[in-house]
Amino acid sequence: MAARPVGHPLPQDAFTLLVRAGQYLCLLFVAAAAIIPGIGAATTRSRRAILAVRLRPLWSAIREVFPSPRPDDEAVPRSTTQAIISGLTAKDDLPVNRMVIDIRDGYLEMRSWLDADVAARARRAAQQAEPSGETLEAAVEAATVACALRDKQVGRRPASPGEVDGGAADMAGEARARPRLAGHTFPSREAGPRADRPEAVVAGAAAHRARNEAPLMSRVLARATTEALPPAVLAAAMPVIVALVAAPTVRQALGWGAAAALFSAVIPFGVILLGVRRGRYTDHHMGQREQLRLPLLVGVASVAVSLVLFAVAGAPRPLTAMVAVMLAVLAAVAVVNHWWKLSGHAGVAAGSATVLTLLLGPALAVSWVAVPLVCWARVRLRDHTVGQVVAGASAGAAVAGGVYTAVV
Repeated sequence: MAARPVGHPLPQDAFTLLVRAGQYLCLLFVAAAAIIPGIGAATTRSRRAILAVRLRPLWSAIREVFPSPRPDDEAVPRSTTQAIISGLTAKDDLPVNRMVIDIRDGYLEMRSWLDADVAARARRAAQQAEPSGETLEAAVEAATVACALRDKQVGRRPASPGEVDGGAADMAGEARARPRLAGHTFPSREAGPRADRPEAVVAGAAAHRARNEAPLMSRVLARATTEALPPAVLAAAMPVIVALVAAPTVRQALGWGAAAALFSAVIPFGVILLGVRRGRYTDHHMGQREQLRLPLLVGVASVAVSLVLFAVAGAPRPLTAMVAVMLAVLAAVAVVNHWWKLSGHAGVAAGSATVLTLLLGPALAVSWVAVPLVCWARVRLRDHTVGQVVAGASAGAAVAGGVYTAVV
C-alpha cells in the first residue's frame, strides 16, 4: 500500500514510519489518559498522608492534655504509621479535618494557660537561632503551646496571660497553617521538668531545620540508611546470622539467635521506645548525648546477663563471642559518651562488619560497604560530626576484632 499525495510521492518506508509513529502516539495518549488520573489521586493521598504526619505531634499532645468529648474512632490516626496509612487509604479529608478540629478546640481550651513571659523568652531564643518571618513565629508559637500544655498538666497558672495565633478562618487554611509547627516537640504527661523550657523547644526546632536543609534525595537516602541499619537492627540480626553458621541445626540456631536478639536488641530498644513514647527522649535514634546514659546502661546490663546465661548453657562458641563483642562495644560507647558523643551507629556497623569478615572469611568483607554509608548518613542528618563517626567506626572495629578473636 502506498500513499501518493498530489505532486508529492511518499516512499513506502516513510509511510510505514508515519503509521507506526501515529500508532505509538495513540498508545501514548491512551496510557496517559489511564495513568494521569491515578497520578492525581496518588498525589492527593500522599499530600493528605504528609499533612496527617505533620499534624500528629501537636494533635497528640493536645488530646493528651485536653481530651476531646468526641468518642475515639478509627478515623483519627494514633501513630505515625496510622497517619500514613489513613492518609493514603482514606477516601476524603475526614481524618485530617478531625485532627484540625481537635487542635482548634485545644487552642481555645488552653487560652487561660498561655504565658506571655514564656512567649517573650521563646522569641529571644528564636531570634538568637537566626530564623525569620514565619519560621520565627512558628518557633515562638510552638514553645508557648508546649509550655502551656505542661503548665496545665502540673496545674501551674501563668503569672501573665499570653496568647497565640488564633488560626485561619476556614478548615483548609487551618490545615495549611498548623503543620508549620512540625519539627517541634511537645511534652507528654511523663516528661521531666526540663521539657517545658521554651529555649529547649526552640533549640529542638533549630536542630530539626538544620537536618532538613540538605537536598531532598540526599536526605531521603540518609534517613533510609539510618532506619535500615540502626544498632537495634544489627544487634538483632547479627546473633541470628552467627547462630545459623555455628549451631549444628537450624532449629537450635533460631533458638539461640532469638534468645540473643531478645537481650541485645528487644529489651534495650524497648526501653528507648518507651522513653520516646513518654517524652523523655527526642527520638529512637537518641541524637542527644545527655539522653544516652540510661539506655546504654540498660543495654550493657541486658547483654551482660545474656553473656553469662550463654556461657553457662553452653551456647556455640562463635555466638558467645558475638555477644561478648556486643557487650564490649556497648560498654565502650557508654564510657566515651559520658564525655563525648561517639557514634553508636558507626561503631555497631563497623563491629558487625568485622565479625562477619572474621566468621565467614574475606568474601564477607563486602559488608564493609555499609560502614561508610552509615557514617555518611549520620553526618548528613547532622546527628554526628565526621570525627564522631570516624571515632565510632574505628572503636567498633578494633573492639570487635580484639574481643571476637580472644573469645573464639
